Amino acid sequence: MTDFLNTTVGTLLPDDRESIISVTSDQPVSAACEKMAENKVLSLPIYDMTKRRFTSFIDMLDIVSFCVSEITDKNVSDPSVIKLIDTSKFTTTPCSQIANSSKRDPFKPLDEKASVMKAMETIVHWNVHRLPIVDHEGELHTIFTQSHMISGIFKHLSKFGSFQYKSIAELKMKHEGIVSIPANDMAISAFHAMHSKRVSAVAVVDYTGTLVGNISASDWRLVGYDVNGADILTQSAESFLSTIAAHRRNSGPSPRDIVPSSRDLHGAAAVSELNTFNEVIHVMAQGHLHRIYVVDEKQKPTGVISLVEVLQTLLLQLSAKQSS
Repeated sequence: MTDFLNTTVGTLLPDDRESIISVTSDQPVSAACEKMAENKVLSLPIYDMTKRRFTSFIDMLDIVSFCVSEITDKNVSDPSVIKLIDTSKFTTTPCSQIANSSKRDPFKPLDEKASVMKAMETIVHWNVHRLPIVDHEGELHTIFTQSHMISGIFKHLSKFGSFQYKSIAELKMKHEGIVSIPANDMAISAFHAMHSKRVSAVAVVDYTGTLVGNISASDWRLVGYDVNGADILTQSAESFLSTIAAHRRNSGPSPRDIVPSSRDLHGAAAVSELNTFNEVIHVMAQGHLHRIYVVDEKQKPTGVISLVEVLQTLLLQLSAKQSS
């Protein structure tokens, strides 16, 4: 485990500076949308044309916030609310203007010689999805994501000691501040909730409170920047989940195939508090998931475990081990 945590991030990932997919600060938001869709990515670094270097990120959360900022709790249930999404802004607003407008993805460069441990601490401290890895001159080397971290932990899991077999309840892993919407609400409600609550995904529950799925900021790619046919946003959240499932490609193995006691819900995964840290890592890494919901015996969500919760738990365990 120590070997992995002491590895420098620059040697862990290939030097991608020649192939980094990016946009410039003066390109319109529509260009970022197109590049994200074409390359199946959720974020792009922005090259500042004045400063002549990369200075920020634009991600799907920024685009969601950009699109739904005029929507309120009072008008979100009105189908005509879609008219508040001004499509002309996509081609006239530069990427730099909405960079990190969601306040969830600040640009926090990390030196390529920094350790994986330092990267993990930085991700948790700033609660960011990704870190720009730079060389001694500040030039962007590559981008280190939460998913890279989870993949690394998964590969070295056997070296992480007995704590990995502790349950979610024992480790107090879950975040209880779960954001959810009813399955019969319009899909636009999910994106409004992401913007207003500053979260990257919301749970969808049926009339009994049972978890039926998950809508995340990445699902805005189904809408893109051409909302002339925005009927997709006025359909129910449950119908939108079916649309997501129909468009999903290469989603990887089902969570149930990885951990039999887990559940697969329209691409979202659910586990109980009895599942272990080891099982959470297996489901996240092999299922390429950014979050797992924790449900009770009635399948009602009681919390969520994001990649940050996983890293926080690991840091706490490492700290406790050093103190003992």
